[in-house]
Amino acid sequence: MNVLLAAHRRPDDLQLLMIISILSTLKSLTMKSIAILLLLCALITNQTNGQSQTDVSAWLTESTINGTGLQILRAPETALNGNTRLDIMSIQRYLDKCTKLYREKKPAMLSSMEGELQFIEVQNPAWPVDYYKKEMAAFVTYNKDLEDKRQEAFALARKRYADSVQLAALTAGYAFVKQPFVWLKEKPAMAGNKLGKVYRNSYVHVDDFIDNTPYIEVTVGAKHTGYLLRSEVVETLDSLATTADTLADLKAHRSHGFTATPTYQARLNREAQAEAAELRAMNNPPKRKLIRGPQGGCYFINASGNKEYVDRGLCK
Repeated sequence: MNVLLAAHRRPDDLQLLMIISILSTLKSLTMKSIAILLLLCALITNQTNGQSQTDVSAWLTESTINGTGLQILRAPETALNGNTRLDIMSIQRYLDKCTKLYREKKPAMLSSMEGELQFIEVQNPAWPVDYYKKEMAAFVTYNKDLEDKRQEAFALARKRYADSVQLAALTAGYAFVKQPFVWLKEKPAMAGNKLGKVYRNSYVHVDDFIDNTPYIEVTVGAKHTGYLLRSEVVETLDSLATTADTLADLKAHRSHGFTATPTYQARLNREAQAEAAELRAMNNPPKRKLIRGPQGGCYFINASGNKEYVDRGLCK
């Protein structure tokens, strides 16, 4: 029975049982015999402790995984024995595959090797499995970093696509002034009246191409319509000779720089005043004398002296 129990115990337990068994016989032994037995116990203890200090230095190599310096343990199969040999070889082959994928910049295949590691720790506690654990931990970190980079790249690609769609919508139908400034003309001719200066990098909406002339009809801002030479503008923002910061700003929103000539500015002022007067007239119509007719109709006499009927409800 004791033999059967001992077969299932770890080496440290076996050592303790052997020492207890030896000490239990000391009563019937001489001092010389006791000294011999103590020497044997010391030898047994040293032998057992030696098993927990397996020397693997000959099979260690230096390596770096994802920026972490490691000592890599790869024991040859011929140097292994016992019932953990297959498990040790299985773990080493698995880690070799992870290393190959890592060198190819691919995700390391991380299947669970916990069972093999625990088996080795129980059956062969002298074997330094910590080397394997540290290597596996480095591959876990590598996989996480690789996934983070993949997500960042995906987010960046998605943003670039969204930005390109937004920019296409922003610049569709527009051209861009490439010179320090150009004159917006009232007519598509060299002698056309100048309406004002349009400055470099301005968005100008292309309204029409004038046949048989070098001019295009454009609108600057919301209301300044005139003509520019085709050679004075480019079709894409990237064609502009400008700084990266300015280009990024131009791609963020439409912008234009325009200075009207005194003559055109005076005309704009007159038009603005006329619009304001018209708006005031609409908001403040003149009071009219409303008359109710004999049949209940409601009317007033207009400037021509004629009756002009309105809603009956207005005559109260």
